[in-house]
Formats: sequence, C-alpha cells, structure tokens
Amino acid sequence: MEHQGSLPQLLHTTLQEYHTEDSLTYKEVTFDLGTNTKLAQWIRKAGRLGTRLAAWDFRRKIIFVTVHSEVTRGDLFAGKNEGGEDVVATAIEDFMHYVFAPPLHELVHASTLFMLTCGHLVVFEESFMAMKQAITCLRPEYTILFTTPDFISAVTKMFTVAYSIQVLVQGHTFHEILLDLLNVSLDLCMHTDVLFIHISGLHPPKPPFGLRTHTPIVAFSPSIAVVPFGHGPNQNVT
Repeated sequence: MEHQGSLPQLLHTTLQEYHTEDSLTYKEVTFDLGTNTKLAQWIRKAGRLGTRLAAWDFRRKIIFVTVHSEVTRGDLFAGKNEGGEDVVATAIEDFMHYVFAPPLHELVHASTLFMLTCGHLVVFEESFMAMKQAITCLRPEYTILFTTPDFISAVTKMFTVAYSIQVLVQGHTFHEILLDLLNVSLDLCMHTDVLFIHISGLHPPKPPFGLRTHTPIVAFSPSIAVVPFGHGPNQNVT
C-alpha cells in the first residue's frame, strides 16, 4: 500500500477536524505471512497489537485491508517466500484467520471492514463462499469489498470522503445510504465491482448526539509494492 494519500489516511484526515487525539486512533500495519517463520512473527505481533487496542473502549472501528488476489482462484497474496522473490498466495479463509489472529479478531467484531482487492475476488464461487464464511466468523457489522483486476484507489476517494461525512460525522446509517454514496463518483461504477455485507444486531444503541466516542482506523497491507493501472468491470451491488 502506498501510505501517502491512501484511503485510510484520507479518512483519518477528514475525521481529524471532528475529533481530538483522545477520541481518534490511527494505525498502519504491514504483514508478511509468506513463510512459517514470518507467520509466527506476525501472530506474536498481532497478539501485542490486539492487546493494546483492547485497552481502549471503541465506539466505532474502521478497518482497511489492501491486498492483491491470484487471478486463477482468487486466493489472496499473503507475503513473500523464503528468498523474497516470489509472492505466496493463500486461501481466503486462511488469510483472514491469520491476518486477524487472536486476540486481534476481537477488533473486527461489530466494525466496518473495507477490503480493497486488486484482482477479482467474488467471480470465483469458492472464493466468494470462503469470504462469506470468514465474515460470518469475524462478524464485522459492515463489510464492503472493492474488487477489480487493476484497482485504482483514487476512484474510491470521493466515496470514502462521503462515507466519513455522512456516516461517521452526520450519523446516517451505512446500509440505508449506500447507493447514495456509490453514486457520488460516476467513475466508481465503471471501475470496480462492489460487494456489501451487513450483519445486524451487533451494535449497542447510538450515544446521544454530540457525545464523543473513541474511533480507531486500522489499515492492514502486505509488504508487497505493486502499482496498478487500467479499468475494471461494471459495478454490482448485492
């Protein structure tokens, strides 16, 4: 992930005007699960991060995962091999299980999860069902997946700003205004497929208007640098 100007940073910048340092946390996390040694190191790192984040009483949790997918099966890139030359791809259910290794998986519960995937994820029935199963286990309140062969994050920036203002600042319900948010950018519908999943009943009632609650933004990305160009298929909203 290119950190400067990324979607998580854009969201963080937009929200800073409405929060103090005590009510807004921003974390960027890089993972590499390409070997057994790297995986063991990540699990320890995820444990420490999960423990630190668990000390906060979060009202809202926004998580971004930026990753590439393998073109023939939809497996997700997890890191690099022992020599650091080849990319290692893993099944979606394993990828989600290891990236959000306990106790980090507790952060995902009742969160809003953005999956930014350069490469098709939902065109393969097996990978689509595996993602649904992973979401069912992790139980974020909202999951939105942008998935296209050549993902261009700039196309989703207007959507991200509109989401931050209308949902996180003004308090509108995400699933009720989703189509309005998608229509903010005409390029979005021509560039990427969109998959939206909502699990209801996970959040307690909203606090009174004006009451500040702590909000973390956590961005996960692999230690792989790829600069994509091109256009994707038409938008589908489920």
